[in-house]
Amino acid sequence: MKKQKAKRFEKLCECAEQCLSRYHIPGVAIGVLIDGEIQSRGLGVTNTDHPLPVEEGTLFQIGSITKTFTGTVIMQLVEAGKLELDAAVIDYLPEFKVADEATSREVTIRHLLTHLGGWDGDLFVDTGDGADALPKYVEALAECEQLAPLGSVYSYNNAGFSMLGAVIEAVTGKSYEEAMAELLLDPLGLENTYFRAKDIMTRSFAAGHFRASGGGATPATPWALARSAFPAGGIICDVHDLLTYAQFHISNGQSRDGEQLLSSELIKRMREVEYTFGPNRHCGLSWALGRVGDRLGLSHGGGTMGQISLLTVLPEEGFALASFTNSGMGGLLNDEVVRLAMKLYFDDEIPRPEPVECSVDDLEEFVGRYERAHGDMELAIVNGRLVAQMISTMRFPNQDVPPPPPEPPLSLTLAEHDRLYVQDGPARGGAWDIVRAPDGSVGWLRVGSRIFRKV
Repeated sequence: MKKQKAKRFEKLCECAEQCLSRYHIPGVAIGVLIDGEIQSRGLGVTNTDHPLPVEEGTLFQIGSITKTFTGTVIMQLVEAGKLELDAAVIDYLPEFKVADEATSREVTIRHLLTHLGGWDGDLFVDTGDGADALPKYVEALAECEQLAPLGSVYSYNNAGFSMLGAVIEAVTGKSYEEAMAELLLDPLGLENTYFRAKDIMTRSFAAGHFRASGGGATPATPWALARSAFPAGGIICDVHDLLTYAQFHISNGQSRDGEQLLSSELIKRMREVEYTFGPNRHCGLSWALGRVGDRLGLSHGGGTMGQISLLTVLPEEGFALASFTNSGMGGLLNDEVVRLAMKLYFDDEIPRPEPVECSVDDLEEFVGRYERAHGDMELAIVNGRLVAQMISTMRFPNQDVPPPPPEPPLSLTLAEHDRLYVQDGPARGGAWDIVRAPDGSVGWLRVGSRIFRKV
């Protein structure tokens, strides 16, 4: 059995190494948890300008996988009687408001955990490193525009998780980082998990990269995230710590020492479908949910400046896979690795979107301009093809960073009813959702997980 596990892991590492070359990715750290045992490996280099080998213990920014940590601590506070999932956010943060008055009054903790707030949640504002960083961020949300009615359409919302961090501070009387350490990180023995750049400067850590215009990769700057973004994406760790965290979820809330940090009932509630937004695509309480064959799968990805990560957990099988890359192209590697893992370990395949035959007439309905505060999308018929042009004005990881240059146009076709298949670019092979308004007209375009409103 050990030899079989070793062979499977070797094949995963071979796949990852091939992807490094194919997609011009400098480095990757990969790990598998199965039957309580962790196998991990680093491949490639941490930084193309100052290359050092990626090791098993190399630290990466895991980005939005942090949201599941924040969601777990929220559930611990629910269990302690300090929070209610369906209580209004203003019960804990009286100063909170967005542009829509009704949403400001009625949005709940559950809405935040499930990305159903409905406003444009990609506001990245550096509110400083002080104790008031999260309260100041909450104040900055006052002008955020509503893209869809509260609770009606799934749209990824970073701001909602920064708000949850502010809620954690309000009900515990501690900083978000202190509460996280006390309630979750320290009891799990996560000794290689950090939030602040200053704490990792003497360690092996990865620099993010973007693909250079002439090929290869160039380091991305800035490196650090603002403190206001910590609850949404601030954790820095190695694959071993992330898989130890995954084991806690697999073990229904128990630490390695057998301490019950969260009841099995509430751990399992986090895996229940709260909202369905596509075939085999669901949202739980902070987790993305789907089926791999007949197996329940939990997952979450993460992206920072040139670092793309993925955590996949099959709790019923005692299995988890973590893959960290230091490239904006890393999603392609992570996708290949997780698909191969499902085949190697479970002889199952993750369904892929497939293009279907269609005419120009079938695509005409989708032509138009789609908007959100931090970028617009234009769909047009060009030379008999549906073409998308994205113009992003989002400034990440803070407002001091200039918006990215326009991306090359992408070709789209139908994948299935109300899904568009992406034919080229880094997202090739993926699909975008057409979201209908109550009257049946095209109301929104969901790209990845964020909606753009049709105008």
